[in-house]
Amino acid sequence: MGKPLFLLKAYLVFSGCAFFLVTLLHLARVVFQWPIVVGAISVPIWFSWLGLPASVALVGCSFWLVRHLPHPGIGDGPPEAPRSR
Repeated sequence: MGKPLFLLKAYLVFSGCAFFLVTLLHLARVVFQWPIVVGAISVPIWFSWLGLPASVALVGCSFWLVRHLPHPGIGDGPPEAPRSR
């Protein structure tokens, strides 16, 4: 149980950090009024106002899950021995 839980926590920390960077970019775009043009379409600033709370929620969920998942640490007992046939 230890390794899959460790990998899940690592994934959640990585995702939380990535979404935190997205949050900072949304905030910077709103504050500095950075234009974004995709092809011939200009993405309006209000799009970042929608993305800001969404990315904050994803950061919060990621780190909340990391904190509330069981911690494989002291007191869990020895790792399981391989089973013989």
